[in-house]
Amino acid sequence: LLGFMVSKKGIEMDPSKAKATIEMSPPTNLKELRSLQGRIQSIRRFISNLAMRCEPFNHLLRKG
Repeated sequence: LLGFMVSKKGIEMDPSKAKATIEMSPPTNLKELRSLQGRIQSIRRFISNLAMRCEPFNHLLRKG
């Protein structure tokens, strides 16, 4: 299911997808920042308080 694993415990994130996102190098331009935001949005159900955590990214996008 599009990067998710379904089990008796419910829906979980595919560990390989999480690892790829965690190991990404920091974004160096707006295109890379938008790409990172897209990855994060795809796993938003697993991240508590995502809007607050992503506020620094949103601030950078407004400046850019």
